[in-house]
Amino acid sequence: MTTTPPDAPAAPDTRRAAHASAPGDPLAVLVRRAAAAPWDTALWVLAGVHVLAVAVLTAGGGLFVDDLRAQAYAAGRTWWPFVVESNGTHLAPGARTVDWLMASYAPLSHWPAVVVTVLVAAGYALTVLTVVRLALRDPAARVLGAGWMLFVAALVPTYAWFRQALTTMLPLTLVLLAGVLLVRWLRDGDRRILVGAVAAHAVALTFSERALAVPVVVAALVLVVRTPAGRRQWRRGAAAVVPTAAANLVFLAAYAGGDFDRAERATPGVLDAAVKVGRWVAVDLVPQLLGGPVSWRPGIGAYSLADTPTVLVVVAWALLAGGLVALARTPGALRSARPVLLVALAYAVPVLTMVYVGRLAVVDTVEASDDLRLLPDVTVVTALSVAALVDATRRARAGSGRRSGRARRLVAGAVVLAVVLGGLSWVRFGTAWHRSTVPGYLDALRTGLGDRSGQVLPGTVPTDVVPGWVDPAFTTASLVRLLDPDAVSSAFDGPGVVVDASGDLVEPRFGTVASASVPDGFCGYVVPAGERSLRIPLDEAAPYFRGSLVQLGILVGDAERLGVRVVGRDGTVSPPLVPDPPELLRGPHRVLAEVPPDVAVSEVLLDVVTGNTDGVCVTSAQVLTVEAAS
Repeated sequence: MTTTPPDAPAAPDTRRAAHASAPGDPLAVLVRRAAAAPWDTALWVLAGVHVLAVAVLTAGGGLFVDDLRAQAYAAGRTWWPFVVESNGTHLAPGARTVDWLMASYAPLSHWPAVVVTVLVAAGYALTVLTVVRLALRDPAARVLGAGWMLFVAALVPTYAWFRQALTTMLPLTLVLLAGVLLVRWLRDGDRRILVGAVAAHAVALTFSERALAVPVVVAALVLVVRTPAGRRQWRRGAAAVVPTAAANLVFLAAYAGGDFDRAERATPGVLDAAVKVGRWVAVDLVPQLLGGPVSWRPGIGAYSLADTPTVLVVVAWALLAGGLVALARTPGALRSARPVLLVALAYAVPVLTMVYVGRLAVVDTVEASDDLRLLPDVTVVTALSVAALVDATRRARAGSGRRSGRARRLVAGAVVLAVVLGGLSWVRFGTAWHRSTVPGYLDALRTGLGDRSGQVLPGTVPTDVVPGWVDPAFTTASLVRLLDPDAVSSAFDGPGVVVDASGDLVEPRFGTVASASVPDGFCGYVVPAGERSLRIPLDEAAPYFRGSLVQLGILVGDAERLGVRVVGRDGTVSPPLVPDPPELLRGPHRVLAEVPPDVAVSEVLLDVVTGNTDGVCVTSAQVLTVEAAS
């Protein structure tokens, strides 16, 4: 018989060790929670930094381009039917409701945009934490995935442009939330969860057509989510597909029945798609995983075109290739990540198709794909997919006991580099964004309108406020109507002022582009009592200048409302240029109307909207340019 010496260590109690390591043992649970606590803290820190960064970014900037246009469309309109119209853009009643509220109660104010954007950022951050906990199991991979999803550079201009945050980040948040709820529905079968998922999808559709991808995501989830429900899982999947597909059909029917953007100018093609989308993947998407683009292309203010250095593209692809080699050498890793990859593809492919046809196929330049505002949501789901590959690789290698100090140091270095470069990408865009001239322009305009002494004449808007190529018809009148509707009128009687490049109201300087030879006499051209229209030919067609005006000298015999149309050199007649003509009392007046973009006016049509009881005289007809005198 053998004995253990008194000073020898006791033999381990294998039964106690086995009991302590059992999954349901309280001690094991505490150990796992303690090990996971630092990683959970890191996730919350990332979420907090994300919200803070978005707050700093937006608070220091201002409204820009689409933000201004969206409010201008809502000026003087009632909520319905404004929210289901589009001004030739997209069906987005949710976003247009926000536009209408801001235009009605806080016109051209920036603070509501900051508040809404920060709330969207907070909701997005919380949703991302839920998604990474659901999709990823390795704590380090969760932190990596959350870091990518919260800080990829495509989010910076998307948050900065308030309208883009409304129509991209908010629906993306709702789609991610719907995905989380649908997974729970497939697992638990609680109908309240299904109602929440369908509601999230429906609301997302009111902000962006990208949410049309949700039924495809549902189908992918049915294929990859494993539950003990058996056949019931397929029934639950069908129960989710039917209402989301029905919501899509309602949306598409409304879209087909309205005057919305249908990408008529698009010329899609397989080769064109391969080149443009391929450039986006190669030059813009992959470098963002390493913190790119670092540099932003100079343009109109802080625009969203990436200018990724070639060296960063090469390094990013080299690191990605190394990661793919490690993945290929890790048995079972790709199979483990396949569910996340399939669901991500189910969202990314439809959205890529919509963006390509609607935006990239409309332009000839390949560099258009460098606009990072176009595909931030696809960038986010790609980041989640790469994090899933990292998660699968780490878990497979941990299970096999394979460790590589060199690989760990390389990964740590890549993470540090991504943090530094990503910080540079955010800071450089934010610095340029905070130099925007728009807040000063709007402040000066608001102050000037409070002290104005005359009517404000329409004029061109500076390029760094709304570029002419974005909307040639957008003039200072569009902004003035929001702040002081009475300051702009088609009836120009008395001294006038014009908005200069800094937003101040100054004296105007007119230039004559073309005029009509009006018959001699007191009345000139005559619209006899009872008649409703008059065609006034110009001596020669007036070439188009942005912001040019038609001016008519009028003498009315009794109170009348007058409309104006123009005829182009090609004979095309414009719609009415004065949507709501003011009443002109008896006497002399001047009537102004903005010339439609790219129309060389050859004739002016005067329409008497009211009864014309005493006749109307036209004493002059001109096409003018107007600009600041100083």
